[in-house]
Amino acid sequence: RKCRKRKAKVDSKPWVAKILSHPDQALGRTLDKEETRSDWRRRPLSARQLQYASQDVRDLPQIFRLFDFASPDAHVPQRMQTTVPQQGLVLMNSELMLHVLRPFVRAVAQESLRNASAMSDQKVLKKQVDTLFLKLLSRPPSKSERKRFVDFLAHCDITLNDSPQNCWAYGYGKFDVESNHLLSFERFTNFKNGGWIGDDDSPNKQLGYAQLQDKGGHPGKSSSYSCVRRWLAPRSGEIAISGTLEHNSENGDGVRASILRNREHCHASFTIKTEKTAIDIPSIQVESGDTIDFVVDCRGSITDDPFLWSAAIKYKGDKNKFDSNVHFSGQQPVPASPLQQAAQALLLTNEFCFVD
Repeated sequence: RKCRKRKAKVDSKPWVAKILSHPDQALGRTLDKEETRSDWRRRPLSARQLQYASQDVRDLPQIFRLFDFASPDAHVPQRMQTTVPQQGLVLMNSELMLHVLRPFVRAVAQESLRNASAMSDQKVLKKQVDTLFLKLLSRPPSKSERKRFVDFLAHCDITLNDSPQNCWAYGYGKFDVESNHLLSFERFTNFKNGGWIGDDDSPNKQLGYAQLQDKGGHPGKSSSYSCVRRWLAPRSGEIAISGTLEHNSENGDGVRASILRNREHCHASFTIKTEKTAIDIPSIQVESGDTIDFVVDCRGSITDDPFLWSAAIKYKGDKNKFDSNVHFSGQQPVPASPLQQAAQALLLTNEFCFVD
């Protein structure tokens, strides 16, 4: 039994430390990895090396339980080519995984683009695939693997489903009053007390009172921090926009509201103070992926500018509406990039945890 050849377990902690960068969160303590740089070929091993090896193995079951990996003690001849449902689910849906994969994938993309000016798009994709395999599995891909992953990166569909909630986004941006152009757009990062804000504190030092709720909001401290409710067209067609815009405060100088297509084409502009106005735009032609931005800036005064704005977008010949109030959401889904999805596909393989 002692001589039985066993599958070699890959130490998950270096991966956790390098890719996840959250070992303290995983184990609740800091891991001393000093002995990993010592000479393990020298015999006999030192007392510190023996102690480290014992602790190293002791931590593995906890790592596997945290991430729902398959048990390394169970013998499965084809383990490298299989996975278990729990492992797949946690790697596909874990917020921690999605959070730490983004900077990892950006680093892979940047490394793949070095000296890429003279390379074709196909060669850049091949380099990205090679880099992914080397970083995650410590080996180059096979010819068939490289072909499948390159095809995936080239043709991956990253569009979200066209549910009404997914078509709305909430943020702020710099609005050029002279040209009626939205020069930038940044998503709000915090959802608190039923609305989107810049951070946990309001007013925010940078954005001021900028915020958006289901029925309205408040612009930021200047036109550079105008609040923007964005609608993303799920398909091409002719749309109509209807709704009401209202400003109730007797103080301040009111607000300016604009409706823009693709940040540049202004279809309507309103300046209101202590009044309510109806909005009716009967026809706008949009292509799939076009944006309709509902922009509000504070004009001169930076206070007393709360507003109510209900907007409904409807495709011609379609009874369903995209309602800014009804379909307001506390989540802003961002589709994973093709490279991020490819990285997750590699993490779903048990080769990531086991080496024969």
